[in-house]
Amino acid sequence: MDAVLNNLSKIGQLKVISRTSVEQYRNTTKTAPEIARELGVSYILVGSAQKYGQEIRITTQLISAETDGNMWSQEYTRTFKDVLLLQSEIAEKVADELKATLTSKEQEELRKFPTKVPEAFNSYILANFQLRKSTKEGFQKATLLYEKAIEIDPKYVDAYVGLAEQWQTGGLVWGIYNEVEAKVQATTLLKQALKLDAEHAGAHSLIATVYFYYDWNFDSALEHFQLVKKITGHESVFSRDYHIKIGDFKTALSTIEYFIENYPSTSSNYSFKAITEYFLGNQSKAIQTQDKAYQLFDDFWFLRDAAKLYYNLGELEKSKSSLEKLKSNFPDRPLIVVWLDAVHAYHEGGDNQVYQNQIRQNV
Repeated sequence: MDAVLNNLSKIGQLKVISRTSVEQYRNTTKTAPEIARELGVSYILVGSAQKYGQEIRITTQLISAETDGNMWSQEYTRTFKDVLLLQSEIAEKVADELKATLTSKEQEELRKFPTKVPEAFNSYILANFQLRKSTKEGFQKATLLYEKAIEIDPKYVDAYVGLAEQWQTGGLVWGIYNEVEAKVQATTLLKQALKLDAEHAGAHSLIATVYFYYDWNFDSALEHFQLVKKITGHESVFSRDYHIKIGDFKTALSTIEYFIENYPSTSSNYSFKAITEYFLGNQSKAIQTQDKAYQLFDDFWFLRDAAKLYYNLGELEKSKSSLEKLKSNFPDRPLIVVWLDAVHAYHEGGDNQVYQNQIRQNV
């Protein structure tokens, strides 16, 4: 699924919803039109796979949201070794059915395989799954799996970028690793990735965040963000926060509106929009944006941002409610949650020393 979505995203004429947005519908009873309406899309690609020894059977369907009718369906039987080729074949077929015209560069990108070794690809996919759990155990398992993928195929650029993301996020957001060590590890891996592929958009996007969040080196971050746009034709997802942090709120708002239009089910877009509206001096609009999003999302990242943003907006009860929901739904959580507990304890006149001690013990 990841690979097919990634390939479809390379086609400029198609707007493809992210994996995290569609994952919630894996076991849903909702109809295709209902799902499409919620995601803001016109078509849904449905697929399933079964593995028998070294043979894999993949069934795909392209469904029209307007008619709930089947536009195209196909069953493929391949060996595991040939699955990498099949992922591009499916993407090209979907583009053809939707009458999307591919540029020569897009065709070249679709037929470029990140690795030709199925075992390395399998390890990489499993690593991504573990990383997205957003747990300490998940990070640890992801590390081993990314390293295994690199060991199997030392030229597998995506695996270097995935391992770098694990270090960057684990050190900066979760506090699992020492920040200095995390920065060194992530930077080393990303430089190696760019040696292997100087136009790897993911590597440029991630190294920009290392320069930006760790070093506050805005010039170097901007250089890599611009390279992402040159390579892909699209803004890096991290550019939303970049424009906010440098105080260019009008550009931030237009960038965020772009992401909302193209990725309406990504919860962080709305938090960034609310933050930007707040900095533009429209506090009531910021609260309205956040309130509306709160009715739709309850993932970890959204609840974390909601707890922080509501506090800054003076909506203390909403902040505390978001924090309690975050703690209840996600028991394995980073130090930011302890910090939020400390902030609320201080505001309420209580003793926040216990929270301060927890933070110091883990720094």
